[in-house]
Amino acid sequence: MADKNRTHLSEGILLPVSAGLCLCAVFSEAQAQIAPAPTPTHLEGSWPPEALALAGLLLLAGAILLVMLLRTRRAVAKLRISEERYRTLMDQVEAVSIQGYSSDGTVSYWNDSSETIYGHTREEALGKNLVDLIIPPHMREEVRKAIRQMGETGQPLPASELILKHKDGSDVPVFSTHSVVTTADGETVQFCLDVDLSALKDAEKALRASEERFRLLVENAGDAIYLTDMRGRFLEVNPEAERQTGFSREELLGMNMMDLDVTQSPEALAAFACSISSERRACFETRHRRKDGGSFPVDLRVVFLEVGTHKYLLGLARDITTRKRDEELVTEANKTLAAILDGLSAAVNVVDIETHEILFMNKAMKETFRRDCTGETCYRSFREREAVCDNCWIPGATLSGNLPDEIVVWEDMNPVTGLWGLNHDKALRWIDGRMVRVQVTIDITERKRAEDRMEASLHEKEILLREIHHRVKNNLQIISSLLSLQKQAVLNPTAQSVLDESRGRIASMAMIHEQLYLSRDFSGLNLGEYLGQFLPRLVSACRGHRNISLVLNAADIPLSLEQAIPFGLILNELATNAIKHGFRNRERGTLRVSASLDDGEVLVEVEDDGEGLPPGMNLAAPETLGLQLVVSLAEQLKGSVSVDSPNGVRFRLRFPVIRNGLGPD
Repeated sequence: MADKNRTHLSEGILLPVSAGLCLCAVFSEAQAQIAPAPTPTHLEGSWPPEALALAGLLLLAGAILLVMLLRTRRAVAKLRISEERYRTLMDQVEAVSIQGYSSDGTVSYWNDSSETIYGHTREEALGKNLVDLIIPPHMREEVRKAIRQMGETGQPLPASELILKHKDGSDVPVFSTHSVVTTADGETVQFCLDVDLSALKDAEKALRASEERFRLLVENAGDAIYLTDMRGRFLEVNPEAERQTGFSREELLGMNMMDLDVTQSPEALAAFACSISSERRACFETRHRRKDGGSFPVDLRVVFLEVGTHKYLLGLARDITTRKRDEELVTEANKTLAAILDGLSAAVNVVDIETHEILFMNKAMKETFRRDCTGETCYRSFREREAVCDNCWIPGATLSGNLPDEIVVWEDMNPVTGLWGLNHDKALRWIDGRMVRVQVTIDITERKRAEDRMEASLHEKEILLREIHHRVKNNLQIISSLLSLQKQAVLNPTAQSVLDESRGRIASMAMIHEQLYLSRDFSGLNLGEYLGQFLPRLVSACRGHRNISLVLNAADIPLSLEQAIPFGLILNELATNAIKHGFRNRERGTLRVSASLDDGEVLVEVEDDGEGLPPGMNLAAPETLGLQLVVSLAEQLKGSVSVDSPNGVRFRLRFPVIRNGLGPD
């Protein structure tokens, strides 16, 4: 641009000057032809013609210079505007670093993208050496030589990819181009344009990683992978295809799908190619050939692919030899299991837990319902209901996700067959992977009928026993009443006392039969309940006008019928003895009775705060009839009785518990 402006300036000056010189020459020649020859003398105060011509020439030259000066200023202003435009463009260009530098590498220009790409600001870069800023150490000497060479020859270096250095020391991949520019004043400036390739390199790295992952996936896939054209010719295979078939990759690439699939015909392959174009994918079982001449079953999945104008088929073949063998074993096992289940007299059915669909019924189950209900819902077929049974445990367990591990046992009468069944339910996984309920039902109809008959018989016996106890109690009460009448007829106090003691013993036995009559269990009675009813009556009957209180603390201890009568008689004797003899000379006193279990034995304590034991008393040789009964009845209970006198008299009775006549616990 500077050379062009210089040319325009020369032309603008030479043209007016030439024209002025020509005019002066013409004017001089005309004056010579018209006017006479000048005299050697001139008038004072006048200009000679030559002087006038020269003055005009000078004026014309000054005007021309003034015009050219104005033109030069306008050209310089335009040049500055153009330079500012280019500088703004270079400063704002994105992802392209532009550096200007001299032949020794000193930076004279540094655009905004240079700061973004290399990390150095414009203030940090200007005046510094470009080599020290962005060139890695191992390249610096070579780059300095190249910069000097460009300055000397004016020839830029060829464009190339470089790995330069960021301010933080990291690598910056760029595509670098160079140019050498000579300014109007003859100064040589070198420019370098670097395109940041970081994103491209990252993308290439990610692509290589993706390709490597895909390669590893294909090469290590457990299924054979085949890529074919629409005619079935193999274009690519993976190592698993070689392992399955025994053919090498080169051998497979020279083959057609017809050479591998032993079940396909050319017509079938052509029809499949047409259908897969619309369906886009297919899945089926077939057989592939091995190199040794054998064949094996495969599960083949085919996908239709379009890449531009090209169409391909991608097939994934899974060797299912083991699965087929297992299926055959399962089929045989199922046949064996079905034969075993059909041989059972119990009814067996299998129901899907989620859908309640009946999956299996054995022969006994079919005979019970007189038909095969497989495929129907259990509540409709087995119960004639339109919804799940109210007592079914399956819905609750399914919602909670906690299927029972143990066997659920329950019994009921089937409303369809009218038969009673004892059902055993177990949740487990069926042969097809579904969670099912396996139910085994044992016919207990005859047992239930026998139980009903037995219950009726027991009810009759219960009524009979209740009546017996009621009659025994009444008879004992009659005897007690007779003794009471006999007492009124006897005037001897000793005889009256004997009759009262007999009535007390009879009352204790009558109380036992009364409790058995009122109870539903005739095998025994509750010790605590018995004492709670018997002792208050006894104290009330024997204390007379004295203030005798009863403190009772008795546990609920079951006594057998064999133990109840002896126990009642012993308590009658001990309590009567305390009231009549312990408080003989007292107006008040306390009778304490406790009963508890102690190490599998019944421990009964009868204690009074009366006068104490009479001198010379010995339980080993009791003198009174009452104590003789106590010792004898204690031996009958296979127990023992002892006595001490801390503050009054305390009897201890200890005997083992016998339940239902089975002996001690």
